Amino acid sequence: MPDEYDIKKRLSKEINRQKKLEEERVKAAKGIVKNLKEQKKIEEEHLAIVNQHQKYWEKELEKTKDRERYDDLKNKLELEGEIRDKISAIIKHLDKEIKFQEEHARKIS
Repeated sequence: MPDEYDIKKRLSKEINRQKKLEEERVKAAKGIVKNLKEQKKIEEEHLAIVNQHQKYWEKELEKTKDRERYDDLKNKLELEGEIRDKISAIIKHLDKEIKFQEEHARKIS
């Protein structure tokens, strides 16, 4: 039969192992949040570029007199609008995911 010292030693090892696992979980959760924030920043930069393109196409659209060029610019504007909508949806999704992961990180820390 194990003596009291062995029991305490095993219990201490188990507690230390659980603490290490908990620290790893917290570190992983923080890493996930950091990565999501970086991805959001990249998407926001992409959105800014798309908005610049859209403004450019709008100015060109106002200047053009050629019907073929007008139709081409109109198509580009529609495409940029679709891209902008998709990027905005991605950013909203990332916001939700960041919030969820931050709450999860708080719960485990």
